[in-house]
Amino acid sequence: YKEYIVENKKSLDEATYHTIMGLNMPKLIWCVELSTLERYQAEEIDHIIILDSTSSKMAEDKFLFIGAEGYALYRCNGKEKNITIAKSMGIHRFDSNLTKV
Repeated sequence: YKEYIVENKKSLDEATYHTIMGLNMPKLIWCVELSTLERYQAEEIDHIIILDSTSSKMAEDKFLFIGAEGYALYRCNGKEKNITIAKSMGIHRFDSNLTKV
């Protein structure tokens, strides 16, 4: 997934890019991408949610990153932190879903 973020670096503001690249991600993650109808038709996304798919069902801290226009929440060393996002994500949707990358 980080390779996908590198490919879309120009579409992300610096804070979002460096935050996602700095995340300590397990080998298996779930990525949820949300967009408006207009963005979906343009094959772009507005919001990203990255979840730890290896965490226990009982864990309350499954999310690694939740980002939307203007704001992002992420987990670093078990603590929740936030950043301000300068612009809309508007990055190309991840099209390598469920394939070996």
